[in-house]
Amino acid sequence: MVLSLNSIKEIPIGIANSIAREDNFSWYTTLNFARNFGLNLIQLYINPDSLKKEINEIKNIDKENFNIFLHLPPKIISIKTLETVITVFPDTYLLIQHEKLVSKFLFKTADTLGCLIGYENDNPDALTSYTDSLKKLMAGNHKFVPVLDIPRFYHQHSNQYGQEPLTDFIYKIINILEDYNLPIVLHLLDSKDINGHRENWCPLFEGNLPLREILVKILENLRILGIILEYESIDLTEKSLENLRNFLKTG
Repeated sequence: MVLSLNSIKEIPIGIANSIAREDNFSWYTTLNFARNFGLNLIQLYINPDSLKKEINEIKNIDKENFNIFLHLPPKIISIKTLETVITVFPDTYLLIQHEKLVSKFLFKTADTLGCLIGYENDNPDALTSYTDSLKKLMAGNHKFVPVLDIPRFYHQHSNQYGQEPLTDFIYKIINILEDYNLPIVLHLLDSKDINGHRENWCPLFEGNLPLREILVKILENLRILGIILEYESIDLTEKSLENLRNFLKTG
């Protein structure tokens, strides 16, 4: 494997608070999981209804060593709300939002807060929407970081496309991002089928998604700012972390 752009020992690996599903996606539980796994990159989903509770629960946890990506909900939230979270996590770098929900207002909000938008693929109605919108954002000189949820391309579009065409499309995205010289964030999990039903989720590289091949392509051509494991299980996360570290030769 030729790695021209990445120092694989420096690629941050993190978890989303989806790992704490059995504990109502608790931020407190997620932070403790991350510390136990030796991770300092965490993606936290903002639920406005439970935000005050989440912040109160973690007030006594040492948060200085954590790097945080915030995943926004499918609704507009105020700058004041985001400022409250960023006060707790001053090293917040990305505000991640799905492609259909990103707006000029959100770009302005991120700029005001000193963050970047993480632009995540999510359009079950049109496979090519992500490449089309990437080109438009670049033409408009917007500052953002593409967030590639690799499994979602398969899960959302397997009813219309087979695995090989979907993999080819992901390679097309990689080529476009290389042309624009954009660093990326990856969302990863594996599944025993490309439909992505939760009961078929499995540890990374042990399912039917061609993740090894895709990661090799990405490592050779793009700079990775972080890899987030989005499992909803401690066991699957732990095994996937082991597999990923072995793959990257960091563990």
